[in-house]
Order: sequence, then structure tokens, then C-alpha cells
Amino acid sequence: MTDSAHKLATAMSVRYLDAARVLYKNSPVPNAFWEPLNHLFAMSAELALKAFLESAGATEKELKAPSVRHSLNGLLLLAIGRGLRTSQDVADVLTEMDEAHSSHSYRYIPRPGEAETISVYSAHPAVAFAAIQRLLDHCSADPEELRVLTKFRLDWPPASLPVHPVTSSDVEVLIAEKKRLRAFVAKRANA
Repeated sequence: MTDSAHKLATAMSVRYLDAARVLYKNSPVPNAFWEPLNHLFAMSAELALKAFLESAGATEKELKAPSVRHSLNGLLLLAIGRGLRTSQDVADVLTEMDEAHSSHSYRYIPRPGEAETISVYSAHPAVAFAAIQRLLDHCSADPEELRVLTKFRLDWPPASLPVHPVTSSDVEVLIAEKKRLRAFVAKRANA
């Protein structure tokens, strides 16, 4: 990937986050646009992770693998393996949005079977904003450049790397815990 393509992916990631901020600030009531906001957060995260991975030498074939393509979990694990230093709270937000994002549930309405309840899991918007901003900082070679790209520079906290970055093992445990919890909730809801 060329340097300009990496910068374009980063700029698009910032624009998705800026669009989420506009929607959030103009919401008639808190969390009125939960799913559209999460779609924007997830797109921002996917683009940031892909830009990081491409700059770290990931091939197009790696990024298009079914386990990675639109999976925030897969992208996060691959990025950590390629040197990304990020925090537990960022990993928590990404793993919370992964299932709905990778299955396109934010864009297409899930269709439950007869007598079946379906849940679309999402991150809380107020928490997601800060986490996605930190992810962008962690993925960027130059966090100051992000502040030039955003339309909301004053709403972006100073960049910092985590003191105790999350590991691939930490993320795998988090993913497994969320899967177990969701399976339990689904079983109870459909019982």
C-alpha cells in the first residue's frame, strides 16, 4: 500500500468519527441514535486498524481473510501481533461492537426466527468516543496529524500510549467472556 492510501484511510477514519460526533451532539435525546452511532464508530475503528496494519506491512490477502475482513476482533488481534499498543478499554469497546459490525447488523436488520429474540450488542456512545479517539492515536504514526484532520480538535484529548497495553491473550479472553455471556443471555431470552 502506498503512503497516500494509508493517509486516506486514516483521514476517512477521522471523518467517520467526526460524523458520529455531529450525530451525537445533535441528538434530540441522549442515545437516540445508538445503532447509527455504533456503525460510525465501528467503521472508524475498522479503517484505523486497517491503516495501521497496512503501514505495518500486512498484505491485502491478510486483510481480506474471512476471519479479519470486517471483524474488529480479528483486526485488533492482527494489529496487536504487528505491534499495536492499545488499552483494555479500547479492546472492550471494539469487542462489544464486533459481532454487530462483522455481521452488518448496524446496516441490515437482523431477522429472528419464530419465537427467537435477537440482540444487537453495541458500545455506549459516550464511552466509544473516547475509546475510538485513543485507538486512532494508538494506530497513528503522528497523532498530531489526526488533530489537523478532525473538525473537532478541541474535543480530542491529548495523545498518550497505554502504560499496560492489552495483549492478544487479554483480547482472546475478553472475546471468549463476551461470547459466553451472550450465549447465556440468548438461551434465557429464547427459553
